Amino acid sequence: MEETISVLNNKKQKLAASIHRPDKEGKFPAVILLPGFRGTKEEGHIKQLAMELAQNNIVAIRFDPSGFGDSDGNTEKDYRLSNYFSDTESVCDYLKKLPNVDSNHIGLYGHSMGAMLVVLFAAKHPEIQASVSVSPPHIMKTKNRLENVWHGWEKNGYLEKVRDGKTVRIPWEFLADAEVYNPLEEVTKIKTPILFIFGTNDANVLPEETKALYEKANEPKQLFIVDGMDHFYKNFPDKLTLVNNEIISFYKKYLQ
Repeated sequence: MEETISVLNNKKQKLAASIHRPDKEGKFPAVILLPGFRGTKEEGHIKQLAMELAQNNIVAIRFDPSGFGDSDGNTEKDYRLSNYFSDTESVCDYLKKLPNVDSNHIGLYGHSMGAMLVVLFAAKHPEIQASVSVSPPHIMKTKNRLENVWHGWEKNGYLEKVRDGKTVRIPWEFLADAEVYNPLEEVTKIKTPILFIFGTNDANVLPEETKALYEKANEPKQLFIVDGMDHFYKNFPDKLTLVNNEIISFYKKYLQ
């Protein structure tokens, strides 16, 4: 069962969200799904995982961070990793109060920048029982084929994205805010199970960046490497199925 909802963040902004529940009565573990940079809750891999989690008796919630997607806020002023972190806290608090959610069994999933946020959030919130981080960079200003993007972004003062026929500008301040965080340091603070996933053909977040996080992480930890998968596994049904099966297996082991 899927329901469209909104969650108030600490600035009283409405975060657009969708919640997926199992089709039966009871209390269930729950997972918060975090899209990546310039990503939204409507992306195919986010929606598909949410549906599959609900089918496996796990509540799932996906949302847009403030200043982006369908959530309140202004992209130039509100779309920041710091705000995304705070928004995730608001969503987590909301989730734990739901009558059909077992508040002692909350998990996280994220892709790309969302995967980096998983590391940062789980490090600060030991109540998170299981985390999945797919293609996380160990620094936001990752070294790869996007390097020219960083140079142009800094020079222009903003990065443009066309969304639904409208041009959205993300200011350089976004990256300045994100660079304050050190995932390689934060990952050492996580004491609960974490699964890292990456594809061998990822040119957006290089495999060695995700490996570096995995190597720094504490046990229990898992690493799942998908041969031939690039950063955008949502576009390839066979890779999406492979990744989701691994994720659900992990949550069944550590969250249910």
